[in-house]
Amino acid sequence: MKVVKVSKVLTVLFVFSVITYSNGQEMDNDFKMKFSIDRGELAIECKNGCSWTDLWVKEKSFYLNENGMINIENNSEGVANSKFVIKVIRKGKKVTLNNIKGTELNNLEFKLSKQRGEFTLVDNNGLVNVD
Repeated sequence: MKVVKVSKVLTVLFVFSVITYSNGQEMDNDFKMKFSIDRGELAIECKNGCSWTDLWVKEKSFYLNENGMINIENNSEGVANSKFVIKVIRKGKKVTLNNIKGTELNNLEFKLSKQRGEFTLVDNNGLVNVD
């Protein structure tokens, strides 16, 4: 009987550690990015969750991960090793974000102001703040 109890305890501990590890992994995908228009370009500042801080992008459609811009067509290993990947589409002042991996961003759309200093803050779950 003691073997059964030890076995149950070990099973419970194992399940608890897997759940704890899984929850910790979800936290690794957390990021916050500020989107704005600066000198006609899309300016993106990663506040946390990235190895980069500032990007100014002229492209109308591109992909981002925690390391910056990524080419997903030629880099399946890079996508697989990314914590998150989002597709960014800009049409004028309108920005659309779509999840490729690790976020809840599904067709998130917002308009950016051309006023200097105004931005939209986005995290891995969606729109956080417009300032």
